Amino acid sequence: MSHNPSDAGIPPGQAVFLPAFQLPAVSSISNPRERAIFPGAKELNWFDPKNEHWSYCAGLYSLGQSSLRLDDPSETMITQRDVGRTLLIADSGGYQLGKGTFKKIEGKMSRSFLKSIEYDELRLSVLRWMEKYADYGMIIDFPAWAINEPGFIFDKFQECLYETKRNMLFFRDNLTGDGKLKLLSVIQGRSIDEAFNWYSDVKDVSEFPYSGWSFAGPVVSDSTITLRMILKLLKDGRLNEKENWIHLLGRGSQNAIFVFNIFQQCLDRYINRNIRISYDISTPFLMSGRFGKVYTHLEKTKSGYTMPFSRYRDLRSLAKVMTGYKKKSEWCGPFDKDLVRSDLHVPVTPRNKYGLDDLSSAYLTHRNVYLYCQGMRVIVHNTFSLEEPENRGAFTSLLRRFRNDVFTTFERFSSGGMTDDEICYLNISREYEAII
Repeated sequence: MSHNPSDAGIPPGQAVFLPAFQLPAVSSISNPRERAIFPGAKELNWFDPKNEHWSYCAGLYSLGQSSLRLDDPSETMITQRDVGRTLLIADSGGYQLGKGTFKKIEGKMSRSFLKSIEYDELRLSVLRWMEKYADYGMIIDFPAWAINEPGFIFDKFQECLYETKRNMLFFRDNLTGDGKLKLLSVIQGRSIDEAFNWYSDVKDVSEFPYSGWSFAGPVVSDSTITLRMILKLLKDGRLNEKENWIHLLGRGSQNAIFVFNIFQQCLDRYINRNIRISYDISTPFLMSGRFGKVYTHLEKTKSGYTMPFSRYRDLRSLAKVMTGYKKKSEWCGPFDKDLVRSDLHVPVTPRNKYGLDDLSSAYLTHRNVYLYCQGMRVIVHNTFSLEEPENRGAFTSLLRRFRNDVFTTFERFSSGGMTDDEICYLNISREYEAII
């Protein structure tokens, strides 16, 4: 197992982006319906470091969409990875629990189910999958944001916290003990007060093998709460050589990439270079597979970075999208120049309105992931070069002020410390709302 991002080709000093695998694309590459086109499934497996066309060797997989069967042939893209040269974080499926779409228990969730042997078997299946395949795994959490979701079984914050803590105890008691799997404790909360309360209740579980933390819901979607939570962990000594990972669940917008890399720079400069931040996003998968859209390019507007999509309604419009960006080589996929429309085409049916099959859909997902990574690299570069002459404009000035304020906050913390109240009520200028 690899717990070092450098082994997966992630440069030091930057937050680690994890594409959030979606099962349809994973299945298409793991167990494809072969047809005589190039690229095929082997070429499209970007999670293989030996792929000579393009690879990106870090990812997140949510077990809420998994069969949880060991050696499932539909998941071999992930489960047969090169464990020494790739990085995999397994999410336990809290989001799917909140939405009522957890694959293995869809329609079964109830308070009585949580007391059943079947639920214990489910939790054990999640843990055993993580132990066999993942570098890092998250505790099964019941998200506080889901309290207002239709059909969610809990209506109180404390109930979500209690059941999540019960899962921490279950994982602690059922780990095999080989030490390969690193566990991240999830912090939920709809406000900074709830986040602090949640953390206070889960931070000292006896004999739990803490390896880091994962922020979810508003704790990550509101970067002011994210910053306060990081400072609180530092104040309590809970980011160190052993507890050295923070994962930010489900947020990877272009502006968020900038914010998270600023936080990473501050940790490197003022605290400890061995503490890493990671973040994930599933948008590249969902846009191509669910909404029929492909990325076109990265642009910086008055309100920040964005990656526009173009919708394809049929193969003709898709070909137009792809050829339109062949002139801008950095914004076309690795195979765009070699493909023709017939490579992607299958007969249109009522269930297949775009005329694409599993393999051609996997190609479009590959293309979206590739272009997202290209955009991410540009943003990371700009994060480190805000003072360069080519980085001008009102938004760059806003980014520079935000970076300087965050750096000042970390410098103040590292030099003299801050009280809990100072952290909780840290003043963040409202002008930064466009970023955070």
